[in-house]
Amino acid sequence: DVYLVAHPELSETQVAELFGVHQSTINRRKKELMQTHKLPAMEATIGKDGVRRKVGKRGGARLTIKSEKEYDAIVPDIVEVGEELQGIIRRPKRFSSTAKRKRNLANVKPVSDLPAETRLYHCDWRDLEIEEGSVDVVLTDVLWTLEHRSDWNALAERMTHWLKPSGVFATMIGSFSLPHLYQEIMKHLRPIAAISVFLKQGRRNWHETKMIERWRPVPVFAFENKELHGDDVIFSEGAEKEFHDYQQNVGVFEELLKRLSNPGDLVVDPCMGTGTTGLACLSIGEGRRFVGCDRDAEMYRIARHRLGNDAVSA
Repeated sequence: DVYLVAHPELSETQVAELFGVHQSTINRRKKELMQTHKLPAMEATIGKDGVRRKVGKRGGARLTIKSEKEYDAIVPDIVEVGEELQGIIRRPKRFSSTAKRKRNLANVKPVSDLPAETRLYHCDWRDLEIEEGSVDVVLTDVLWTLEHRSDWNALAERMTHWLKPSGVFATMIGSFSLPHLYQEIMKHLRPIAAISVFLKQGRRNWHETKMIERWRPVPVFAFENKELHGDDVIFSEGAEKEFHDYQQNVGVFEELLKRLSNPGDLVVDPCMGTGTTGLACLSIGEGRRFVGCDRDAEMYRIARHRLGNDAVSA
């Protein structure tokens, strides 16, 4: 990631050969870095022959379909997003999810009113104004890559101001980044628990071991030990990526809040993304209040749409 950010002008083929990985891996990392505004979109890149070429769409895509019935079912999606796809697509369901996301994003509308117990802000968490010692639970999903270690540390330091003496801080994190997260957070808070989220469908870890990962850790930190509810295992019903690749499953976050919070608690998500924590908070209700923020204008817009239209208040 550091090399990609330092040399955005190099082609994916050239970087892939330098690091001995597949070109698709570099393509995926570039996309993720651009989504988090760490890497600018380039109009041209330099190949291994030293020639600068304009970045353009490749000549179409090829979709692998197993049956005529499957083809008939996917035709509407082909009409809608076919021109936007590239390469070989072997999973029609993924193709359909791309079309569904496009429709969902097109339906995101401005929301004037949010539930009374909800406050959302378009800002960096560093600029979020929270009353000192007023928060019961901070539940979030920080960016997982190691270049964000300093952000994890700064966020943990902020927790020492936001949290009540009995408050807790928990975040979902990738398993590879887990020990590094502990190193940063433990400079300010002590670990009191670790919750495991088991995934319905695993995902290959291309960046490190290439093993198929079927779980996500959610470490929990606090000033002191405290009683938590339930057990330390949650089973996910499946991925929910209707609006963004980083979107998390609402049901999982409902279960996390049931373990970490009590009725009437103030819950804060400083990296709210598409608003999953807020939806979970409103869904389980019982007087829980929610404050969330995100510096990305599109994420803020989506979160307002979801909490304003899709939330189920108690």
